[in-house]
Amino acid sequence: MKKVFVFMLVLLLFSGCSINEDTTPGESETIATEPTIATEKPSDSFENVAIINHKMSRFFAGYDHYDANKAVEKILNLINQRDKNALIAEFSQGTKNCEDLDRQVEVLFDYINEPIVDYTEAEPGVAEDVSYGETVRKSFRISIEAYTDSMKYYFDFEIVQIDKANENNVGINSMCVFAEEVNQYYLDNYDVNDFPSREVTSGLVCFSKDGIIN
Repeated sequence: MKKVFVFMLVLLLFSGCSINEDTTPGESETIATEPTIATEKPSDSFENVAIINHKMSRFFAGYDHYDANKAVEKILNLINQRDKNALIAEFSQGTKNCEDLDRQVEVLFDYINEPIVDYTEAEPGVAEDVSYGETVRKSFRISIEAYTDSMKYYFDFEIVQIDKANENNVGINSMCVFAEEVNQYYLDNYDVNDFPSREVTSGLVCFSKDGIIN
């Protein structure tokens, strides 16, 4: 009786193996090697070079300084990652509706062709409208210097943080970028109040000595 039991147990084990062999060949390999398109990065991404975390203190720096500079830090990292969609998402819906941001971001990625490694914090200009103790609109204008290993770039931002009357205005409204030599050219040849960037009220614009790069 014991021999019969052992024989049946062995037969059952082999039967189990044959059931596993009947599964679709290569099924597990397909699952393991299937590419995840959503996480695929551009070949020219500098995602491994993160902007230095300045670890700003809300208490000591102030909320406006913190919020504006952290927004800038996020944008600079998105530029390094070459994440076009995520960068465009930081712009206000109103700007996205009236500007060719897809093309403008491509120009930016060509303009800054090496990773940004650091930036200087700056004190933002703040415009705030308050009604009955509630902030109904708040925006920042901030200009920072960003550094690659070989270049310095100047960024000018207008960022709307709150707009109770029109949520489509919330986000980046305008972003202007100058390489150092271009910025110096404008300083040497224009009054600061006549800088070409003064005319930019919407979109993402990179400047050469000849003006806006299209």
